[in-house]
Amino acid sequence: MKCKSKQITTIIFDLGNVIIDFDHTRAFRKLVKYSPFTVNEMRARISGALFIKAYEKGRISDKAFFERFKNKLKLKISRVKFEKIWSNIFSKNKQMENLVKNVKKSGYRVAILSDTNPLHDRREVSKFPIREISHRYFTSFALKARKAEGPKVFKIVLKKLKVNPTKVLFIDDLPRNVVFARKAGIKSILFKGLGQLRKAFNREGLKL
Repeated sequence: MKCKSKQITTIIFDLGNVIIDFDHTRAFRKLVKYSPFTVNEMRARISGALFIKAYEKGRISDKAFFERFKNKLKLKISRVKFEKIWSNIFSKNKQMENLVKNVKKSGYRVAILSDTNPLHDRREVSKFPIREISHRYFTSFALKARKAEGPKVFKIVLKKLKVNPTKVLFIDDLPRNVVFARKAGIKSILFKGLGQLRKAFNREGLKL
């Protein structure tokens, strides 16, 4: 099938909490028995931590990430056990998965752009049909840039896709990412749910 929209040819989706669901609380609840801190205290201690951002940009190794995380939360846990717990935060969203499949079948080029780290990509994200439902899959650690830090990563992706930003539609659940995508010239939708996204697609003329 050919694209039904005369202008949009490429749709870029965020991954976490758009195509698949995730919740760090699941990991914190399991880590609490290895740490002197409560779930809320653990969350507060690592919120905005530079080493997490560095890991998502591919600047530190798996081992370095584990050591810094362990020290920050005073964890008494093996690296193997930690990685298993920290990776077990994802779950399927079959309805969104099917929607993305339909977008691809309708003739649009589908890309996925995720601020993620090698551990999550390797241990969990690889279990979902990411590459089957998309044409291109981009990660922050591979591109050495995060959506959350500015328009740079969007410009990198546009160059790799060899597409004009006016031909692209971007979907993300975080307002700051939508803002930065728009600064790169990309029309963007703040994702709030499947029904809202379908309505937004209809407004854009994407009849799937």
